[in-house]
Amino acid sequence: MTKIIMGILENYIEGILDFFSVSLINTIVDMGLRIERYMIANIDQSFFNNLFTAFSSVGISLIVVKFLKKGFDMYVLWTDGDADADPSLLITNFVKAMAMALTFTVIYNIFTDIVFELANDLSSSIGVFTKEGLLEALTQTVSVTLATLTASLVYAVMLAILYIKFIFNGLEMLFLRLGGPLACLGLMDADKGVFRTYIQKFFQVTATILTQSVLLRLSIALVLSGSVIYGIATAYFAITTPKFIREFLIVSGSGGITNNVYQGARMAQMARTLALRK
Repeated sequence: MTKIIMGILENYIEGILDFFSVSLINTIVDMGLRIERYMIANIDQSFFNNLFTAFSSVGISLIVVKFLKKGFDMYVLWTDGDADADPSLLITNFVKAMAMALTFTVIYNIFTDIVFELANDLSSSIGVFTKEGLLEALTQTVSVTLATLTASLVYAVMLAILYIKFIFNGLEMLFLRLGGPLACLGLMDADKGVFRTYIQKFFQVTATILTQSVLLRLSIALVLSGSVIYGIATAYFAITTPKFIREFLIVSGSGGITNNVYQGARMAQMARTLALRK
């Protein structure tokens, strides 16, 4: 009876690993940052290009409308702000908003290239694996006890959960990218409006994707070394990463968007340098 149960569990583990594609693990960060590339089989790529173009056009149009409205209300109707304020401030905020909306995609590509390179460096330091190697590591305990094989099954299920969470993160990042030009409207305000919160969420999702990918590979390396329990603990920590990130990652609103982007890119570059030194 025990052998039958072990055989069933082994088949379940193999089925889950078939679902959790190793090829996707090797490009998991890219999937999180540019998930539309992995949805082409079901949706034409031109659909996403049209979406990005449409949102960018709407965002730029709304920035122009808001600039004209604020200028009219402030200097003609005297109903908004200080009519004695220097008009150069309004123009400066307008230029910032327009520049960010027009170059949002370019800045995002530069930032994600840094993140992707950092993820590759960290992953290379941990090592590579194959589905066959992972399957062997999880099922080689068949001759030991039913409990150890059950632990392996739990780990395989956690891998499937992580896979789904990576898809969620990718979809979340996709919508953040789509709404980027619209969020640039906040740069027209003195306190940066919604853009301050928006960029904070942007960095949180990016940090979550990077952290989860590193923890995923670390957990697999632990399992391959025979430490299934530590692998399970690491995988569980990866699943709860979003909550952990929210507790300590707070992006300051001071210094403007240029400083925020610079600090984010600088942090990624510093982390990559440390990884290379190791």
